[in-house]
Amino acid sequence: MYQMIRYSVPTSQAQDRLLEAAVQHALNKRIVDLGLREIALVIGTNYRMLINHFGSREELLVAVDREVKRHERQTLAAADVPSLPG
Repeated sequence: MYQMIRYSVPTSQAQDRLLEAAVQHALNKRIVDLGLREIALVIGTNYRMLINHFGSREELLVAVDREVKRHERQTLAAADVPSLPG
């Protein structure tokens, strides 16, 4: 019948900068306890930009989590340390 199709949407430079700012804040301080407006304030943007680029607070946190894990895998690979599953 109907088939779900996933499109790979390239990220914009603005989205990449917002994600990097959120990741840096998450690595230095807690981000999970913050609302979307608070996250926007601490990373220097407004919540509408975050909604525009990520859709919701939850999607932003998922993106931050993925990016942190990607950084960890790169760091482990550079140090030639076997990565943990997951």
